[in-house]
Amino acid sequence: MTMWSVVGIAAVLVYFLGISWQVALVCLAVLTVIRLTPVALSLVGSRMSGRERMLVGALGPRGTAQSEHSLGRQSVSVL
Repeated sequence: MTMWSVVGIAAVLVYFLGISWQVALVCLAVLTVIRLTPVALSLVGSRMSGRERMLVGALGPRGTAQSEHSLGRQSVSVL
């Protein structure tokens, strides 16, 4: 959810600052195709359908969240 909020803010900045369409296209590619490709490649040979692979790629954790998930740690709330 936060990522798409950042995308929305970036879209407003693109509109007001006049950033080129090429930059906007690269940003969109990073959020979609480039993000989903490694997941799809890692699931080749699994019994998952193409649709299921895309779902895992779109909804799967990334970055620090992936590290925490891989280690099996649970979130700890403060106060």
